[in-house]
Amino acid sequence: MKLYCSHCGKEKKTAYVDGYHFGERLLEGIKFMLEIQDNKLTCTGVAEQDQEYFSTLNEDKWIDACNEYCEDVDIIKCIDCNQDVEVDRDDDYDELDKHVGLPIKATALSDIFGLEDTIDDNEE
Repeated sequence: MKLYCSHCGKEKKTAYVDGYHFGERLLEGIKFMLEIQDNKLTCTGVAEQDQEYFSTLNEDKWIDACNEYCEDVDIIKCIDCNQDVEVDRDDDYDELDKHVGLPIKATALSDIFGLEDTIDDNEE
């Protein structure tokens, strides 16, 4: 598993997700810190500036909710620039396989729409 921030142009070891995604208004703006552990995205707690508020809540419940949310998430946030970080879950993914096209049969529009006659724009 890898985390990559295209804005910074670097692979990241840690990132964050806004608590709104799984806690709605109760956790809106709370930064849940994430890192890769045992090849999966894991919540390690909240950002230091959010700790005082978070300590008034059921911390275990919301860390579990964050971990559950992160099982399928594709985009999280960079801790350095706050831009999107791509979650690449497949370390064996061949870079070239990303760009293999799918061959399709060339078909004329007249065949698709069942048009027998064509219109010549130059005819008056």
